[in-house]
Amino acid sequence: MLIGFHSSIKTFTLYGKRIYFLFLLLFFNVNVFAAQEQHPFLFNPLDFNVSNYESDQELILPNELGMFKDYSNLLDFLIDKKHGEFSVVDSIMNSSAIDQKLSYLPLIISGYKRRNKGIWNLNYITGSSNLQINHYIDERLDVKKSTICAIAYLKFLKKKYKSNNWVMLAFLTSPSYVSNVLNSSNSNKWEEGEKYIDEKYLNNIRLLNWISISARDKSNKRAKINVKTPKKYLYTFSCNLFFDALSQFKKIDFEEVLNDNPVLINQFIPKEYPIHLKKRIGNFIENNLKEIVSFQDSMIGNLYFKKVSRDRSFHVVVQGDVLGQIAIDNHVTVKDLMKWNNLKNTTIYQGQKLVLVEKGIISKETLPMYKISDERFFWEILKKKNYLTIKDLCNYNTYQELKPQQLLIIKEK
Repeated sequence: MLIGFHSSIKTFTLYGKRIYFLFLLLFFNVNVFAAQEQHPFLFNPLDFNVSNYESDQELILPNELGMFKDYSNLLDFLIDKKHGEFSVVDSIMNSSAIDQKLSYLPLIISGYKRRNKGIWNLNYITGSSNLQINHYIDERLDVKKSTICAIAYLKFLKKKYKSNNWVMLAFLTSPSYVSNVLNSSNSNKWEEGEKYIDEKYLNNIRLLNWISISARDKSNKRAKINVKTPKKYLYTFSCNLFFDALSQFKKIDFEEVLNDNPVLINQFIPKEYPIHLKKRIGNFIENNLKEIVSFQDSMIGNLYFKKVSRDRSFHVVVQGDVLGQIAIDNHVTVKDLMKWNNLKNTTIYQGQKLVLVEKGIISKETLPMYKISDERFFWEILKKKNYLTIKDLCNYNTYQELKPQQLLIIKEK
């Protein structure tokens, strides 16, 4: 009984330690997550590196916006971004009959980052009413088109709510969120509804109201270097085109293509969709379209794929082995084993090395493996291993979108 008692105590202590460890781990993770969220923005300020940014004038925030004071350099950087790189937003907004204060919305929504839903962070329902959104194209990432779409939505909200503050809140959240606030406060006055609004939304609307007045005349006064960039032309193609297929024929800076055409979300040019390309690239594709499409069809159909044995490539005969059982164990026929090893009969001897794969079929054991890190498509591997071609990769791997930690077979130099 005593032994059993001590055993129970030991087991209880062991589980107790494990539970305590899991509790600490959970507590640590929750606190780390909370620490990461301890910022006043609607976007993640860690996405921006402004350590080398030099402001032409210091942005001095009022006391009521004290939660943003540690980020004054970032805010100044974003204001410069608005008046510089994204001045096209101002141009479009100026031509519409809408309060220019609302042109600052992307500054607090996305910090002008285009990822996921574009600088206006339009949801799918709002975006799809005027924009093309599918598996290959997301026009929310197009600054001009998304701004026009955002203006239409803002006009709808202005007609509904009249007040800019309610318009901004509905744009940041949803009309249903605003309805809940209005119902809770039993008033359409902003001052009455403030106490029912999430603090983060409220602070960002206050920030937008202040910035739109204090920074209205601010422009990007830093010296700009006039760099001549090649002119881009609009092209449309009669077939869908994969970047992977194009890279088999010509070295193309696809990152530049994506930068010029941010709406392309899956590195694929849809049929009849206009995209901006350098003239030499666009003309090359037009002149070689038939050959590119032919290769692409074979690539997608895995017609270049060479069978790779997943079994052992050799078997060393040990005492007691018989050819028939070796054939069964390795999913081949006795006839094949005899053919591949030039055997005149089924007699084998101890220590004999038998080939288990057909001549011409590549053994997986003889080829090096490449572990995928952040690549999603074959052409991205070519940036690191520029001696390879897409066809080389298709020889040993089925064509597919890649995933982290996935292993590919590659051919070394």
